[in-house]
Amino acid sequence: MGNNYDKVLEYFDERISEAVDGEIPRVFYTAYDIDDQEIPIDNIDQICAQGNIRFFLFNNFTTRQYQDPTWLDLCVEIHRFSKRFNIPYLLFLESIKMKNDNLVKVNFFYRNIIKN
Repeated sequence: MGNNYDKVLEYFDERISEAVDGEIPRVFYTAYDIDDQEIPIDNIDQICAQGNIRFFLFNNFTTRQYQDPTWLDLCVEIHRFSKRFNIPYLLFLESIKMKNDNLVKVNFFYRNIIKN
């Protein structure tokens, strides 16, 4: 299990890195389902919220408007947000939840970045 599991997670990191011009991603994609062997299922290019929506981050920031965004679009938005505001955490995108017709709350957990 470990090898295939790790390969899928590396693939997600590579996709996010490519989408942010080769930078090291500031977000880890964990909003996937798993198969019967507990391997992540690749859904990063699937639409995560249908319609003309905005994402709500950290209870105080609303993103630009998106039309049928994918999970990858959301990862890029979180990466840019983290970079812009110098968020000192590793962010793990877990899920989303509709707040109303065009606002989606993003759920993630985070860990402090340890600097030596």
